Amino acid sequence: MRRQVVLVMIVLMTSATLAGAASLQNVQNKIAKKTAVERLQVREENGKVILEGLASTLWDKTQAGKIASKETKMAVDNEIAVQSAPKSDREIALDVEARLRDVQVNTYLFNSLSVESHDGEVVLQGKLRDAYLKDFAVKAAMKTPGVRAVVDRIQLLALGDDQLRTAVYARLLRDGRISGYFNAPNPPINIIVENSRVTLIGHVNTELDRVQAGRIAGETKGVLSVDNQLQVGS
Repeated sequence: MRRQVVLVMIVLMTSATLAGAASLQNVQNKIAKKTAVERLQVREENGKVILEGLASTLWDKTQAGKIASKETKMAVDNEIAVQSAPKSDREIALDVEARLRDVQVNTYLFNSLSVESHDGEVVLQGKLRDAYLKDFAVKAAMKTPGVRAVVDRIQLLALGDDQLRTAVYARLLRDGRISGYFNAPNPPINIIVENSRVTLIGHVNTELDRVQAGRIAGETKGVLSVDNQLQVGS
């Protein structure tokens, strides 16, 4: 009788092991289907799922971890490496900026975002009015080849300043010298308003234009102060 019980337990344990192996294989298949990860391996160790392989981008690595966590309901140790790219940090930053232009993060008048890269670690820093653009920016950086990490230092601006944003923009549009800057597809002037304080960021052609834009913003009703960071030249 005891031998039969032991045999039953062995059979159950073997079945559970096989079921677990099959489940991990399914996870591996899903990751392989939805991400670009080479030499992918999925295994279980000490109650955790271990992921190994080489991802094309940081986005692929992150998505692989999310899939494994969702499918197994277990802790995931994501040891997938991100493929390096023969690029300088300057080239990586420019690539990220190009992707940000594709999703139009920096073309909105009331947003400002800068990109820096240090050994493949990209830092996104700035102020955005729209939360969905923050998500777009992080996603765009993670999908850029050569990026191994993304540091999100983006701040979201309060929507309560929208009326003042519009008022400053309207006054700048009414000025004969300044209005032309806003006719371009990607206007070179960004208007950042935070707690009724205005920051002008971007480029203008002359010192006179720089001073004029700052003066107009400062004379707008409701503006408490102006930080004129406009630079002369492109």
